[in-house]
Parts: sequence; C-alpha cells; structure tokens
Amino acid sequence: FVNDSRGHSAGDRLLCAAAERLVTLARGDDLVARPGGDEFVVVMRDLGHGGEAVTAAWRLVGAFRDPFRTADGELFATASIGVAVAEMADSSEDLLSHADAALYAAKAAGRDRVCVFNEDLQAEASARLKLEGELRHALEHQELRVWYQPEIELATGRMSAVEALLRWQHPDGALLTADRFVDVAEETGLILSIGPWVFRQACDQAAHWARDLGRPIVVRVNLSALQLEEAGLLKGIDEAVRESGVDPRQICAEITETVWLRGTDAVRVNLEGLRDRGMAIAIDDFGTGYASLTYLRQYPVSVLKIDRSFITNIATDGRDRRLVSGLIALAREVGVQVTAEGVEDERQARVLRELGCPTSQGFLYSRAVPANELEQLMDVTFPHA
Repeated sequence: FVNDSRGHSAGDRLLCAAAERLVTLARGDDLVARPGGDEFVVVMRDLGHGGEAVTAAWRLVGAFRDPFRTADGELFATASIGVAVAEMADSSEDLLSHADAALYAAKAAGRDRVCVFNEDLQAEASARLKLEGELRHALEHQELRVWYQPEIELATGRMSAVEALLRWQHPDGALLTADRFVDVAEETGLILSIGPWVFRQACDQAAHWARDLGRPIVVRVNLSALQLEEAGLLKGIDEAVRESGVDPRQICAEITETVWLRGTDAVRVNLEGLRDRGMAIAIDDFGTGYASLTYLRQYPVSVLKIDRSFITNIATDGRDRRLVSGLIALAREVGVQVTAEGVEDERQARVLRELGCPTSQGFLYSRAVPANELEQLMDVTFPHA
C-alpha cells in the first residue's frame, strides 16, 4: 500500500525502518534476515523451550503497532508472525517451510498476530500444496466448469440476470465450489489464467443466449483483484467480446470490496475501461468489507449486491431489517441497482419485497446449475418472489 500510495522509495524506507526495529528487539546471537518482499526471518538459538519463541514473537507484534517515523512521515504497518521450532523439522529448509505455513495461518486468521506451526498446520500445508499441483493441471485437462445462478425480479418472479460461478470437476469425482480453491488460485497467480478463461466462457454463453435463444440476459462475471491490476486486462476482454460477438452490455464485472484496498491506478483505469465499453460493475458481498461512500463516488459502480449475512435473519431481526432498508435507500439515492444475496426462504423474500429491493438471488430460487439447465428456468415465473 505504501508503494502504491507514496512510491517505492517510501516503501524501501519503511522496510529499512522495520529491519532496524527487528534488530533492536533481537538478542545478540539472533539472526535477522530479509529473504525478500516484505518478509523477514528471525532465527533464535539456545531457547529453553518453544514458548520463549512465542513470547518473543508477540513482543515483535506489539512493537510493530507503534508508528514508523520516516522521511515520509508516520507510517503504520502491523506484523503477522509464524513460529516454527527445530525439533519438528528435519532440515533448515523444512524449518523455514514450517514457519511460512504458520505465517499463512496468521494472515488467514486476521493478521497482526502470532501462529505456531503444529501437526495440523503441517497436514493443511501438505493438502494445500497437493491442491495447488492439481489445480495447475485442471485447466489444461478441461476439469473446470462454469455454472450459472439466476437473479430474480421480486416484482415479477422472472429471471433478470445470472452470475457465472466457477466449479472444478475434481479427478476424484467431487464437484468443488470456488470457495474450496479460489484462494489458492489467487495466491499462486493461477487466477491470471483461470480468470480470463471464465470470462471467455461467460461471453460465449451470453452471446449464444442472445443470438440463438433471443434472450439477451445479463451475465455477471467475477474478476479478482489480481486481474484488475493487470495492464493487459482490457486487451483480453476486448478479444473475448470480439471473438464471441457478445454485446458488452450483457456483461457485468463483479468485484469484491477488497479491491478497494489495492487502490492502484491500474485498478482505476481497468474499471473505467470496463465502464467505457458499456459493461456494468457490481460490488459483491456489499456491506462486509471496505467499501464506503467515497469509493461509490470515485469508482464507476452500477450494482450493489447486499451480502447474505444481512439477509439470513432479516425476517426476525429488526436491526438487520433496518440495515438492509438503509442499504437499499443508499443504492437508490446514488443511482445504482441493488440485489440481495443468499435468499433461502419465503419470509426473507417477502421482507425484501416490502423494503423495495428490486432483485434477489439464492437457493430459494435455484442453486448454480449448468448452462443447459439454466435455459429451462428462463421462462419460469418463480412463485416466491
């Protein structure tokens, strides 16, 4: 973030300040090193037991909560720390690998904390490595699928749009939903191959529905933060649109609120490029992350998708009902569309209709299904809308 907002020189000065703080807090015989990026390693020898390493790690976490004073002013950076002990490792390489696995767990748990490597993490790290290897072959072996889940107009009960959702027909026979593997795809950069493939599949499908079935339905396609930072994103999108023949107005790019954390010029240019091409931009899981009125003003957002966590108890919890009512009013005031995610029963749909929510999506209507099954739902009037 410092690199993006203040330049790489400022980022380098922050790294130097962090290194100085680590050295100051280390014991005389400790080794403090920087293998690369924003990661440091502290090797502590002659400890009485692993608990001493954990205590030292928490001391480092606490020290990083104080601001760094550099030539660029006060900068803030928290530390996530993974701890590994030598008695569980067969080599120095294993020890670093264990610490890295614990570091990942610390980040996954919310950052600004310490996590200790154990047998459970070892099993998890092994499973993750295996999954990564299998995922690298999934695209070339044609194991990935794109399924579609409809959005329903609450006033009419008719389908108004669909969301393209990635599935993996795993070699062991299981059909994996994206939440089982998309984090691995993003962390390894595989999403930069998988994402464009999904986008092309969605374009081809939308073009088919419009051209051959006379149903020019809007297809929402998820784009990751990594994709949105790619300089060649718009070129790839132009190729997919041109080769499929789809009307760009049939495509809506769906992004999560974490994109705002990137805040780079590339993200802004790509989002504006999508808008200029006639594509809508939707914020997925709205209300749970980092979006604010500032972002809604600065970025070309045209759809808000209210997160399912606000919908679950909307029929029984007055606070949730008022929050959703406020989000709907906010969307109306800023001139964007709104849809509710995660609708699973008739009571939720009824409350949303009473609140003036125009569209909703969820298992009450349909789970994600293959394209040919979705076509059978295009003329259905859903009774619970």
